[in-house]
Amino acid sequence: MNTLVEGPLNALKAFIKELATVTYSQENKGLLLSRVGELIAKQHPELRKVLEGRKLVEFIEKELADSVNILTSAENNIVKVILPTSVNIRGDVSQFFPKRNATGISGNKLRYNRAFWAAFSHPIANDSTRLLGFDPQVHFEDIEGDVPPTTHKKVITQDLVIDETKEPDPVKRVQRINEIISNWLQTNAVNVGLVEAKTEKCLTSTSVIGPHKGSLLEVLLGALGDDDLKRIQMPLDVVAKLHRLP
Repeated sequence: MNTLVEGPLNALKAFIKELATVTYSQENKGLLLSRVGELIAKQHPELRKVLEGRKLVEFIEKELADSVNILTSAENNIVKVILPTSVNIRGDVSQFFPKRNATGISGNKLRYNRAFWAAFSHPIANDSTRLLGFDPQVHFEDIEGDVPPTTHKKVITQDLVIDETKEPDPVKRVQRINEIISNWLQTNAVNVGLVEAKTEKCLTSTSVIGPHKGSLLEVLLGALGDDDLKRIQMPLDVVAKLHRLP
């Protein structure tokens, strides 16, 4: 094979293998195949041409059969995860699939309200301060200049906001945000019941379940309260487009 092709091919294979290995070692779960595509596009967009029009699942099955397995959900055959071939897959396969939560990434033990999570994860301008309110529902706004002395809202400073620029690794980012939120709740004596996520419905062609980190979908949903979210109806093709937009 031409070395110009061999180099990028091996780089892509190594990257996917690393994603599977690191995710399982940290979470004991597989990495959603959809996330693999997102991470390739964000971190190594130059490697996408290696696929040459092939679907990611076909590429992995052919090029990485000796090191990466693809596991299909028993509940939804559209949902797939990748796992290192060293993982002994037996029993209930659902144990290898990440739980859906407010961040879209497994490991967030407490399900937070979308807007609350976004307040600590959505980028904030260097010259702005974030104000977090709870009435009539959880919401936040960014202001320039000094904080109004009459405000009853909580202040979220720059150092408390962890976005992709501060922590590119999605798993580590979730861990850091969880730690910051936990400390913030204690320091500000905020009842966790105010910021817990409500029961959410599954994703269908007419309902949206939650934000996707780093996407326009996160920004839109993070700005809405639970009552508003219950009224949203959106085709899956539109959801996919919003998901891809940073």
